[in-house]
This record gives sequence, structure tokens and C-alpha cells, in this order.
Amino acid sequence: MHFSEKMSLKSHHKKIYTVVFYFFSVTQQILGSITFSKVHVSIPENSPINTVVSEASDPDVPDVNFMIVGVQPEFTIDTTSGIIKTQQIFDFESGNPNAYLLLVKAWNATYQSTGNIDINISNVNEAPVCTQPDFVAGKANVTINENYPVFDVVYTIQATDQDVVHGDKLSYSIQSQVSTSSACQSVFTINRNTGVVYRSPGTVLDYDAGCQRFLLKMQVNDTGSLSCEGTVEIIINNLNDEVPVFTHFPSDTLNVSETTLSGTVLNTVVATDRDGDVVTFSLYNPTGQVVFGLDNRSGDIILLQPLSFDDPDKPKQYLLPILGYDNQFVHTSTYTVTVNVQNVNNPPSCDPDFSSASGVTTSIPENFPIFSSVYMILAKDPDPGDTVHFSVITAAPQNTTYYFALDTTDGIITRTSALLDFESSPVKYKITISAFEVGKANPKSCTGVLTIDVSNVNDEAPIFMNIPSAHLNIYENSLATVYQLTAVDRDIGDRVYYEFCSLFTGLKIDEDTGRISPQYPLDYEDLRTPHQQIIEVRAYDRNRIHSTTATLTVDLINVNDNSPQCTEDLIAVEYAETVSVGTLVVALDCMDLDMNLLTYNMILDSYSSNRFTLTQNEITVGPGNLNYDDTIFAGMQFKHTIIVKVTDDGIPSLTSTATLFVKVTRVNEVSPSAVTNSFFVSESSPPGTFVGAVVFQDQDWPFNNVKYTLVGGSNYAESKFFIESNTGKLRVFGNLDRETTSQFAITVQAVDLDNDIKPDPMNQKTSLAVVTVYVTNVNDEPPVCNPAHYEKVIYSTILTSFLQLSCSDNDSPDNQLDFTIVGGNVNSRFVLQRPTTNPPSVATSQSFQYGVFQGIEDPTDFELLIKVTDELGGNRALQLTTTATVIIHVVPWSTTKPSTATPTTTVTTEILERPRYYWAPQGWFTAAIVITAFLFFMCLYLLAWCILKDVPRCAMFFPNWKGTMKKPNKNVLRFQGPVPRQSNKNTSESIPFKEGSTNPFVNYDVRGVDPATGQSYLFNSKTGDIHLLS
Repeated sequence: MHFSEKMSLKSHHKKIYTVVFYFFSVTQQILGSITFSKVHVSIPENSPINTVVSEASDPDVPDVNFMIVGVQPEFTIDTTSGIIKTQQIFDFESGNPNAYLLLVKAWNATYQSTGNIDINISNVNEAPVCTQPDFVAGKANVTINENYPVFDVVYTIQATDQDVVHGDKLSYSIQSQVSTSSACQSVFTINRNTGVVYRSPGTVLDYDAGCQRFLLKMQVNDTGSLSCEGTVEIIINNLNDEVPVFTHFPSDTLNVSETTLSGTVLNTVVATDRDGDVVTFSLYNPTGQVVFGLDNRSGDIILLQPLSFDDPDKPKQYLLPILGYDNQFVHTSTYTVTVNVQNVNNPPSCDPDFSSASGVTTSIPENFPIFSSVYMILAKDPDPGDTVHFSVITAAPQNTTYYFALDTTDGIITRTSALLDFESSPVKYKITISAFEVGKANPKSCTGVLTIDVSNVNDEAPIFMNIPSAHLNIYENSLATVYQLTAVDRDIGDRVYYEFCSLFTGLKIDEDTGRISPQYPLDYEDLRTPHQQIIEVRAYDRNRIHSTTATLTVDLINVNDNSPQCTEDLIAVEYAETVSVGTLVVALDCMDLDMNLLTYNMILDSYSSNRFTLTQNEITVGPGNLNYDDTIFAGMQFKHTIIVKVTDDGIPSLTSTATLFVKVTRVNEVSPSAVTNSFFVSESSPPGTFVGAVVFQDQDWPFNNVKYTLVGGSNYAESKFFIESNTGKLRVFGNLDRETTSQFAITVQAVDLDNDIKPDPMNQKTSLAVVTVYVTNVNDEPPVCNPAHYEKVIYSTILTSFLQLSCSDNDSPDNQLDFTIVGGNVNSRFVLQRPTTNPPSVATSQSFQYGVFQGIEDPTDFELLIKVTDELGGNRALQLTTTATVIIHVVPWSTTKPSTATPTTTVTTEILERPRYYWAPQGWFTAAIVITAFLFFMCLYLLAWCILKDVPRCAMFFPNWKGTMKKPNKNVLRFQGPVPRQSNKNTSESIPFKEGSTNPFVNYDVRGVDPATGQSYLFNSKTGDIHLLS
């Protein structure tokens, strides 16, 4: 059967798509029809992949497969369930088809049927897309000048909407507009239709007014209330468009006194620029005046030359034009300041040296003549007609006017009749004198300082200033100054010198300074040195014109300068650690040449602190005992170091030290003591197996240095174990059998070694300890049944247990034995009952059948094999088994008593041996092996089927195969690659298969014409098979 079908689909966009489906089959058809859960399906665009479209089924024929005929990559169908799903995301506006007609085929080995399903892609309103990434991310920005024109484009939003082709329109709006200043509101507007942002008319855009940044949040909406939005930042660029503005002085005038000093800052010009520029200044000076200057940065107006109101040649008013510039000198402004010179009354002027800060100094001898002129003040008034007089303002000292007088009219200073004495009167006089105007209400003046120095004349003898009345002390061994003599000569400039009037033992005096000190360190204990001396000293001036003498008493003071001395400062002694408390260790022999009392102080480390006591100069043991057996003491090399500090009571106190080394020798004091007492060892342990370490502790140094020996034990322990003498390790010597002996009591002797300073076998300490060794069980004996064979006669009507098994295992308790019937239990007539931990009993499980008419009868003799396994639940590899045989003779229920004939019994014994090692795979492994073998044989079967049946499709897998496959008909063309979809529209004629077709079950979905030969052919778009038509 074959047919062709053509359909034309038209979408609402008036696009015409022609889909031609061909389906050819040569199999026998069974009537049936495909049904769909939905025949006309509408899918919204943008639906996700695997969206369920419909479900195909064939209610008339079970177990069918489904497929979509033709190439439809947009959809897929589950071959078993018939569920149709999408395989791509559809876009209504993409230009691809929006309507599909699927031809679905249901088929199996004996049946096939087809059905159509109509699928339409429906349009969905989609949100606009803002295409500027920076705008959407809030990072878009644009910069414009502050004078940006009104209505000029500032920014344009770019957005797209796929629904525009369906009449959707976009509108643009500003959601919010934030500025850096509240004065800048609604500066920008957006065109709702174009998205163009421009400056609004009637608004202020002045950077200097604070309009520096704007943040616009804008939105694009379609007619379906969907939108996209973004943010743009508009940055305003500041322009230099402002001129400097001056701050005016009052009346634009400066009044300056004619006495103002050159270099004075008269005032400061201030100007500001709203652009934030720094204003600089310059003085516009067309006349070339040099009286005033201007700092071009600070704006300070500076007086360069003195002003004079009285000088007719100098102006009394000045005009200063000042220019202000911005940064780039783009904008300039001018400000004119008027300077008026104000008249001032000039003070008198004094002699510059006299009116200077230091003034004038003159010197006269102390015998200067009376009423003689000392100095004359020079002063005048620059104002014509003014008269100057003089007066003393201050004088130092206050009695200066007692020695000197001032003429107020002519300014002459003369000496009075008062006596000038250099040694008793002041030698320097400082007078401050004022020269002032006469006849003025507020007279002005000038002042100066005159200093008069009086020079000395040599006429005085030296005078001692500090002769002590008490004795002077000299400390022995000291070179320090004993005393510092001071003598003065009232003649200023004369010098005083010092000397001894005679020689004095061990003393000297400095000629220039008068310092008395020892010539060498004096020793109080030296009998040649006097302890007291009376010395006479002399002070004289230059050239020995004048001199003075004085007497001093000097005492030599004893000083503690000898440290305590001991006959031995390094002492070593040796004592045994068992020495008793209170034993004298050493008595120190020390003395002091200064005859001072001595005190002793013992310095010990923390370890030795309580082992020694110091009383006066004697060191004894105590309060703690000496101990050799200590790890810390071993690190100290078994010796104590004692430092004794000996101090005298002199001033200053002196100290010396003596060091004592106390070496301690060891004594064997303590017997070893046992620590461990029990061990466990497996009965299967071979000789040499380590059982445990017997530990004895010995508190004598060296610690735990003992020798171990076995000296006795129970159950012949000496033949089963041995001990390492130096380590105490107990090891197996003979074979162990727990079933024979489960534990051993072993007596171990420990003897200490090397615990005396010299080996002394008579003083060795010995200890004994009993060590218990428990032998642990190993499963090395199989269970034993006693007897191993049972025989029992029972009636067929018995329903209870009738035979108690008696089995045991030396290695396992009864509850660890497992019993299982492994043979001879015909029809499962017997079971094992085990209500307790004892061995089970044999019981019947159901009634026996005998004398059944034409039925199956039970045998009357049973030979049961019962396997007994030890270590229930334990390691299977170590389990041991045995077998018990039970022979049962059953007497049928119709027999009133058993036959008297003795039955002949043949006993079958089965010995079950446990495997020591075996492999037991898990269940999943077996399943995997079975599945793998199945798949392997299926592959072999398919390979043989392809080869023997000459299946063309197999040629894809075996391109070089040249076996029994039939060669294709020479009229059949086989094309590589896709086949053109153009075909004849009239395809309803019958298409017979040619004889010798390679595969009668191939479905051809396209019919075409070879343009070269005009030959018609059928084509399968999936496999590439071509069948020529006759």
C-alpha cells in the first residue's frame, strides 16, 4: 500500500508554506486509527523546550510504536507513550512558520496507521528591551556645558520591541530627576515618542548655582504595560563665564598717616569669582608712581616710600587703579582706591646712637674730677619754632642722681661731689633721658639711654670668704676635694692666688682655685699617716702686693674599704644520700680587716632550697633529706651548688661570696615493685609470641634497672613461657591449649642492678610478683555429637519432638552451635525445634501420607543428615562443622504395632568440611555479569542477522562488507547528502516496487525527478535510500 498527501498551510501573516508528506509501506495493514488528546493545538511563543503538545494513542491496537513522518526537528514524539513535545523555543516574530501540520504514524510488526495534528504558534506580548547596556546597568553618563542650549538633544534612549510589527508602540518617560541642588528642578524633558532627552525651556542651568550633576531614572513602556528602565547621569561642565567682583572699601578710600613706616600693609583688596577661580591682582600704573605697591596674589596694598604731609613737593592724595584677573586672564575687572595722606605732629629727634636700643656707654675712673662734664645729649625738633628740654625718666641704681646731675636745658651730665668708690659704690649707672617739646598740650619726645661705667683702681687686699669653724673631714682612699677656699679682692680685675704656708702630709692646694685635696689615697690603717693636721693657708693678689692667711683643721676619717675574706672561697664535699638531717656539711672561716661584724646569707636553687640550712657560718643538712634518685638532680650531675654571701656591717657595706659544691652519692634503698599482673594470649600463638611486658618499678637511680627471671608458676608455666631478663617481655615458649589449661600463674622475680656507688651483691634488692596469663580461645576443634548416629522408630501420627540431639564444642558454648537439616528430609517432614540454648530436638512438621489411592505416599524410612556449625554468627571462613546422622523408621497410622522384624539399616555418613577460604560475590555482581552476557550475545545475534539477511542498513556499520548482500539494482540511484525537496505535485499515482529492491520495509517520504535523466524516484530523507520508479 502506498499513498501521497499534500497540505498547504496559511498563517495570519499570509505566508504560505507547503509541506509534502509521503508514506510508503509494503506491509500488511490491520484496520485501526490514531487518536490525539488535542488535535488543534495552540502553543504560546517562548514556551520552553519539552513543552507537551499532545498525546497520540491507538485504542484499537495495543503495543504500538509512534513516529513523526518526515523531517520535523521542531517536535519530537516518544515512541512508546506517544507524547509529542517541542524541541525548540518558538519566536512568533522571527519569520519562521507559525503553523505546523504533523503526520504521526503508529506501527508494529503487523500494523500501521497515521493521523494528523494541527499546531499553531500564538503571539505573546513581549516587554521592550533597552539596548544600551550602560543605561540598563545605571552606568550611562553624558557631559554638557552649563550654557547648553534649550531643546538641544542631551541623550537618546534606544529600545526595541518585537511586538512593534503587530502595532505595539513604545512611550518614554522620566520617572525621577535628582540634582545636586534644590534650585535645579525639571531641567530636562523627554520626548514621549522618540526617547530624546533635551534641556527644558525656562530653566536655570548654572554650574555656579549648584547645578552640577543630574541623575535621571527613565522608563520605556509598551501598550501592554510592560517596560524596561535605566538610569543616566548628566554631568554639567563648568565654564569660565564670570568676572571677578571686588569688595569695596568704605567710600573707596584709604586714610594713611604721614608717619606710616615703609613696608606697612595698608589694607588688602578682596575679589571673588563665582567660577571658583583664584583672582590675581595688578596695579595699573600709567604715571609710574613708586610710593605704593600691590601683592598680585594676596591683594595687599604696601607702602613702599615714606609719606610727608608737610613737604610741598609730595602729593597729599594718590589714585590707585587695581585690576583683578581670573585664572586664564579671560575676565578682568577694575577697582580704583583713593589714598589720602594725613598730617601728624613730628616728635623731636635724638642722636641715633643715644636713641638706639643699647644706648651710649661712657667710662670714667673712680677718681673722676667733681663737677666735670661726663656726657652731652644731642636732640632737636624738626618742626620749626619748637624748643626741646631734657629730663631723667629712669635711673639705675636709684641713687644715680646722687652721683650725677642733668642740665634740663642743654642736656649736659656732670659728676656731683659725692664720693665714687669702685669697691663700695655702684660701678655701672644706667640713665634713661627724654628730650621733649616745650609748650605743647601733648608734647612728643625722643628717648635714649646713657650708661656710665666706673673703672677700678688697685688698692684692696684679698679677703677669705669661707673659713670654716669646724674640722674638715677626709675619707681614706678618697681623692675628692676636701675643701674649696674662696677669697676675693675688692679691686675689680685683680686676681687672687692660694698656697700652704708650710708642707702637710698627703695634702695639696690648687694655686688658682684654692681647692684643697689629697695628693694620693690616704690609708687610715697606715701608721705613717696622721689622723689630724692643722694647716695654714695664704691668699695673695697679683704681684703679691696684698695677702691674707687663715688656719684649718683636717681630720682623716676611717672608711669600710676591706671586703670580708674567707680562708676558702671554693669548697667541695661529698655525702651519701642517706646522711641524716642535721649533719654538718661545712663551717666557713671568714674575717674582716675593718673589724666589722659579719653576716651570712645562703643562696640556693629551687631544687636545693629545703635540703640545707645555714646557721651563722655553719651549713647543715635539712630540713629535707638528700635524694640521689631524681631525674632533675641527674640533670644537675648529682651535686648541689650553694653560694654563701658574706656581708660586713660597715658603711658602705661590703660583700664577698664563697661557693660550696655538695656531691651526693647513691645508696640502694628501695626494692623493686610490680606494676602489671595479668595478660591475654591466643592459644594458637606460636613460640616467641609476645604476651606482655612485666613491669617492676625501682625508685633507686638508675630507675627501673632490674633483671627479670621466672622462678615458678602453676600448670608447668615454666615450660610454656620464658621472659627476657633485660626487658621483662614475657613470650610463649611451648604450645598452648585453652581446652587443657585456660590460665597460668607465673612467679616473676626482679633484682635491681647498679644501684650502689660500687657494686654490692649483698645489698641488691629482690621482689616477686605473680603474673596471670589468660589463654584466649581459638576455634580449632569442630563440634562433636555423641552419639554421631541416631536411630528412632516413630508412628506416623506423632506431631511432637521425638529425638533430642546431644552435640557440643570445646571451643564454643551450646548457644553458639547452629543445626541445619541438609539431607534426607523427603517432603520436608521433619524440623528441628530449639526452644532453649540446648541442642535442638527432631520433630515432625506435618502428617505423613500412607495408603493414598493413586496418590503419592511418603517413605517409611528416612535418613536425615544434620549439619552442626560452631561460631554462630561469626567469621564463616573460620567456622567448623560436623554431621550427625538420624535414621527414622515411620510406622504408618494403619499399623497397630510395629513389625517385629528388625529392619536392616544402612547408615550413610556425610562429612562436611568447612572451606578455609572462599569467594562469595555480592548480589549486584551476579546481576551485572548476567546483564553483560545477555547484551554480548544480543550483539552477536544482531551481527549474524545483518550478515545473513543482507540488511542494507547494516552497510552503514560495515562499509567494506562484500558478503552475500545483493547488489542494488543498477536503476536505483543512491545520493550522498540531502535531496532537493522539489517534487511533482501530482503524486497520487501508484508507485510499485521494483523486483530486487534492497529493503521492502523502507518508508519513502519524498518523490523527486532526476534533472539529468528525467527519471522519477522515491527518497527517504532520514536514511538516504532512493528507489527508482518504472
